[in-house]
Order: sequence, then C-alpha cells, then structure tokens
Amino acid sequence: MPKTASNTNAASLEKMQAGWKVRYDGEIGRDRTVVNRSGIEVRPLYTPLDWSDSRYVEDLGMPGELPYTRGIYNTMHRGRTWTQRQLIGLGTPQDYNKRVRMLLQQGASAISLLPCNSGFRGIDCDESPVPLLGTCGTVINTVDHMDAALDGVPIDEISTAMNDPTPFTLFAFLLGVAKRRGVPFDKITGTANQSDYISHFVANHMFYRLSQPGARRVFVDHVKFCREHVPNWNPVSVVGQHMQQAGAT
Repeated sequence: MPKTASNTNAASLEKMQAGWKVRYDGEIGRDRTVVNRSGIEVRPLYTPLDWSDSRYVEDLGMPGELPYTRGIYNTMHRGRTWTQRQLIGLGTPQDYNKRVRMLLQQGASAISLLPCNSGFRGIDCDESPVPLLGTCGTVINTVDHMDAALDGVPIDEISTAMNDPTPFTLFAFLLGVAKRRGVPFDKITGTANQSDYISHFVANHMFYRLSQPGARRVFVDHVKFCREHVPNWNPVSVVGQHMQQAGAT
C-alpha cells in the first residue's frame, strides 16, 4: 500500500472493494482465470491496495530507462508520435513510386514496401507467370528496381519499412540505393518488417527460402550487421498476428 495512503482511506477502499466483489460475483456467474501472454493471472480489478511503492525504481523505473516497463523513449508519444505509414505494394517500381509520392504529399511521414508475392516465395521475376507479377506486391528484384521505386524519396530523412523476410534482399537493395546516393548507412531508419521467418511458414503458407537452420543463421547475421553498420535500423520484427490468426494462443 502506498506510504501516502491513510488508514482511513484504506479501510474505505476495502469496504468499497468488498461491495463491488459481491455484485461482481452475482453478475459474472461462473468466473474463469484470465492470464496474459506471460502466464501471469490478470485479476478483474486493481486498486491502490494492490500496489506498494517499495520497489518502484527496480520494477518500474523511468520512461526510456531500464527496465523499460514504461516505454523505450523518455518522451514517449508526447515527443515521438506514431509514424503515418500506408502499407502498399503493387505493380512495377514506377507504379509504386507514383503511389508513394502521392502518399507523402498527403502527409504520410514514413513509407512501407511489400514485394511481389512471387519474391516472398523466393521466385525470381523471370521464373514467375507474367500475369501474377505485381498483382500482390511490387516487383523488386534488383537495386535498379529499388532505385526506381524510391526515386525522389528522401531515404535519409524518413523511415522505410521493408516487408523483407530472410534473406533480407530488400534491405540489401535499400543499402545499395543509399550507397549510390551517398547516404551514410547511419542515416537509414526503418524496420525489416516480418523478419520473423517462422511465422510466414506457419501462418502465411509461404515456403522457407532457406533451410530453417540457414534462415536462422542469416537472421542472426542480419542483426549483427545492423548493430555494427546500420544502427538506426530495426532488424527484428516478430509477427504475433500471423501466429495468432493461425490458431496460436
């Protein structure tokens, strides 16, 4: 119980909570135990009676500081708002570029790129049936393609999300474009979206592009490379939605 709470307040709160519990039990019928994803039980009501400030520093800390229970930024949403980013991927690199420029003009503050589904499955453009190309994602098979898709896009100023599972070819193409334009790698920000390759196999009906041990090794190498050379890139993106919608609890 907080040190600032008086015994009178505690007694009043206990009485209120007891009355609520009677009404709750009468309405809920057969109750069930609810747990969060860590298996910790979540009770239906929490009050100051459940809280003690004796471990405030160790258990909560400040925003932006260890143990990061209150977020990873000191200012959180007050100083760093959500990026406005439309998930898109269609047609040729030129089609994508036209769309992404329009979105930026409309106020988008970041961009996302989905490659053609054939690329997701590890198939090159010249091996795919032509009618399928660009119908579910943008055809990006070379650095030239990526350069055309991002023509006029200030990649050193805005975040770029690449839906780019193993082996992270889109990210490599992006860095190739940065090198062409003389943009330092530490100016590149964004995320290797869906780098969790296992979720694609389990839930998206995609095949492993590499063997599972190989995919894992490439993933770890990707993280190591980013830490050393592209420090503002997020190399890890675990996709819980795919697994959940495939039946995982």
